[in-house]
Amino acid sequence: TALIYVLLLIFILFLFIKLIHIMFFEKGKWDKKINEIAIDLKEDAPDRGNIYDINGKILATSVSYFDIRMDTRAGGLSDETFNKHIDSLSLCLAKFFGNKTIGQYKTYITKARNDSVRYLRIADKLTFDEYVQVKEFPLFNLNSNEGGFISERSTVRKRPFGRLLRRTIGFLGEDKETGIIQGKAGLEYSYNRELGGRSGKVYMQKIGGGNWRSIKGGEVIQTEHGLDLITTIDIDLQDYVDHILREQLSELKADYG
Repeated sequence: TALIYVLLLIFILFLFIKLIHIMFFEKGKWDKKINEIAIDLKEDAPDRGNIYDINGKILATSVSYFDIRMDTRAGGLSDETFNKHIDSLSLCLAKFFGNKTIGQYKTYITKARNDSVRYLRIADKLTFDEYVQVKEFPLFNLNSNEGGFISERSTVRKRPFGRLLRRTIGFLGEDKETGIIQGKAGLEYSYNRELGGRSGKVYMQKIGGGNWRSIKGGEVIQTEHGLDLITTIDIDLQDYVDHILREQLSELKADYG
């Protein structure tokens, strides 16, 4: 009986030491494994529709910008593939951005891979045309699991004609209760449902730094993108009237009118 107690005590002590070892010496290893398998159902925001005048000129549109990141330890990115393409990728990045030399880019990315960085900053706020070009670079032109390419899109609502008809066209703002960006005035508000569309649901994988990426085939509820709104506004006529009124205000030295 005493032998059993001794063996049981040794076993408990072993488990305790193993637990301490995992908590303090293997934390990074297990965090990495959790990140590789962490999957959650996330909201997929729809594209907002454009607003046009009667002649098809854009009065309000959503302009997309892209942040580019790299998962240097993507599941399908083997050492063979990485070593084969890192020189040509560094060359393309150096020529395109011009902020680092070829050698600096190679060192920057290789070091990140050695350090198992899952979310390496490559570029911020690229236009769509720039995004398309970067997506064709070596490694990045493979699927995300093989090449580690990550893109995050953000949109900015813009009115090409500035303050002209600002109150009529309206603007967007955040709803205090839901946090959703929606129309707060003018046509943006009156046709918010039609312009805004409906969010979908998609499974995403955690990749590091608290960030997530879409999983191929992970769509659960299809995203319904917003519709375009064609108005009876003639922006050229409005611009002419606005110009005449401003001339008269200036000529009469009026405060408003």
